[in-house]
Amino acid sequence: MPSDRGDRNQNHHLLIALFPPNENTEFYQAINKNYPQLTRLFLSRHKIIWAYQNSRHYKVNLKEAAKEVQKRVKDLPDRIEDSVNPEKEADLGLLQKELAHTLNLMSGYAETLSYLISHKLSKKSFCQ
Repeated sequence: MPSDRGDRNQNHHLLIALFPPNENTEFYQAINKNYPQLTRLFLSRHKIIWAYQNSRHYKVNLKEAAKEVQKRVKDLPDRIEDSVNPEKEADLGLLQKELAHTLNLMSGYAETLSYLISHKLSKKSFCQ
């Protein structure tokens, strides 16, 4: 498997086929017969690398988003108390913006998580 630090453009493969110099028709018939399976093999390799790297990308995004959501959710009670504190002037507009931003973060997190789950499901169906 490719490393997590690589990207899709770094994963190239090269196939070198050496054929006998004589005109062996049985050999070429065997190649023609197996050509569709060989093509599917290389397409499968490409799909596996693509799915693996997408899953790594989604995983990194989910970790970053989870930290941000946890921080905002943890800070939210303090912000609510500050906004309803009678000694301070209530800034409900700021609290509304914070809640809307947190909702957007959580929505993005859920969307990325669904992408990761769909990759997992497609991987299972691909391997069967």
